[in-house]
Amino acid sequence: MPSSRVALLLVCAFLLPAATARAEPAWCKGATEKINVSDYDWKNFEGDDPRYVLTTVVGAMCFPNEDSKRDAKIVAAGMEKWSKLLDMTEADWADAADYTATKYGDTLYMKDKAAWSSFGAIDQWTGIARSTMGASNLAVDPTYLTDAFGAKLTELGRASYVNLCVNEEEDVAIWAICQGDVEALDRAKVASDLRNDTSQSGYQKMLIRMDLYKLWPKLEKHRARVKDLQAKDPGYAKMFQVAAAARKEWPAKADPKLVELVSAMDDARVTNSRNAQKGCDEKTWDAFRNTVGAIPASTFSGVIHDPTKSTSSPLEQAMANVINTPNGYLASLALHLCARFEEKPDYLARVLGGSMQRWAGFRGPRNAAHTAVLTGGIELDDRDAKIEFPDLSRPWIYGDSGSSGGGTGEIGKVKPGDATTVVEFAKVKSKQQECVKGRQTNRITQIRSDGTIIYQYICDKWQTVTLNEPPFDPQTVKSRYATALKKGNFVHIVENVVVMAYPKNGDATPHVVAGVPVK
Repeated sequence: MPSSRVALLLVCAFLLPAATARAEPAWCKGATEKINVSDYDWKNFEGDDPRYVLTTVVGAMCFPNEDSKRDAKIVAAGMEKWSKLLDMTEADWADAADYTATKYGDTLYMKDKAAWSSFGAIDQWTGIARSTMGASNLAVDPTYLTDAFGAKLTELGRASYVNLCVNEEEDVAIWAICQGDVEALDRAKVASDLRNDTSQSGYQKMLIRMDLYKLWPKLEKHRARVKDLQAKDPGYAKMFQVAAAARKEWPAKADPKLVELVSAMDDARVTNSRNAQKGCDEKTWDAFRNTVGAIPASTFSGVIHDPTKSTSSPLEQAMANVINTPNGYLASLALHLCARFEEKPDYLARVLGGSMQRWAGFRGPRNAAHTAVLTGGIELDDRDAKIEFPDLSRPWIYGDSGSSGGGTGEIGKVKPGDATTVVEFAKVKSKQQECVKGRQTNRITQIRSDGTIIYQYICDKWQTVTLNEPPFDPQTVKSRYATALKKGNFVHIVENVVVMAYPKNGDATPHVVAGVPVK
């Protein structure tokens, strides 16, 4: 064997044991030797900034020097301490190795055009944390998004919602809404969700762990503040009770099929998929018709048509009664979200959007709690104190009550067609019930899209008035809104929507609301 080859083999034999002699842990595989310090600062283990701890542990364990070898017990104790603080197993330190090896890591944002139903644990954490950021098709409020995950909500997703809810300011109404999540949050499950989700890099996982590290002590302070507040004022105690009751009741009141339908519409909206929205018009109308049709007709007897006595249009008043029920809200929301795919949503879809844009509603238990707190008539014992309700605006739900065209009067003839139906008015004087004496309460029933708060108006006295105006021109409406119309009915039409219809002139209780027959 040539002497040069022997020398080369000897060099390789010498180098091989030196490389394996380091015997670093298996999790060091992804580490890169960019950590170049002559003496590690063990004080990092006693600090409160995990970034320095990660660098110290990875450097000492993966690229040991004389100092780390000498102080191996100190390093091991520091690693054990921070493993508990960051909820990490030894294998999880591979994420720390990746964190220290990553020079410029990406910031996580909600996935673009991804169905919410497909979100995993890290997607949910990021989506909720970043829910108010990004393009308009992504920006949502965190309570809506958390409810939208429904039964698929992971513990990591719950932790993200709690992390937003618990803050240094006394937003007591928000605290009441999320209290159920604070009580249910399971730290071990949060760590497990993060550990088992392989969709993101170790660098990203460590960023989440560092946010969680700040959350746990904050939660302890939060629990103490909530306890003190409830003891301080019975009004606050009632607020938490009302929110808890609403959260508990929502699953029993909300039809799972309607929840599923709204989830499908949410997915269709965020993905902007033609296939996802295909056939939604028929499905959502059937759901809306069946839901409204189950509401007693007497519920709508208080609708006021005189614009001088109500700031809300008749359809807004009627739909306020619908969206103030879990199933009514869900069916209305599904119908509106589907109608958004149309070039011009009709008057009903626009009114529903305007009525729901600033209304928490019943998308899930948290929004149900929000609605209950808002409408619960809660008063604080301290007259100088004021309840600050969450400011809510949902730009992906939009509309208004503005309209053009329509007619009111007794039906003379109905000419049905496949897509549209023509309604002709009788050429006689017409009568209708109008409120001549009433009162406005302090009970909030609606928040319009422009932020105007609508309070409940109760009519104490009705009387029949005669309309001396000439009949309107024939009106063309969508046939689905005209199925229960017949000659002699008294009808209110706006654009192509049958807003209300009464069996005859002067009746106070309608038999058609938003094109839906009611009994």
